Amino acid sequence: MTTTKAHIRASAKYNKANYAEIKLYVKKDEKETIKAIAAEQGMSVNSFITTAIDYYLSNHCPSSRDILPTDATEQTDPTPQKDT
Repeated sequence: MTTTKAHIRASAKYNKANYAEIKLYVKKDEKETIKAIAAEQGMSVNSFITTAIDYYLSNHCPSSRDILPTDATEQTDPTPQKDT
């Protein structure tokens, strides 16, 4: 499926209205490790990092339960289960 210019503009408009960017600095070799682990888990880097943050907050910051979405606080293990 080809992405149209209108779709790209609509997506950018939606993202600007609904998301915030956080710039993250990591060492070059750590970046490659994070990318590899995320891919191994079948996740994007963004999804991997946000899952890790949600997991940390729900397990180490009790006050975060008041601000996190319900699905983030219910998560106990960020590792996706693989079929065996």
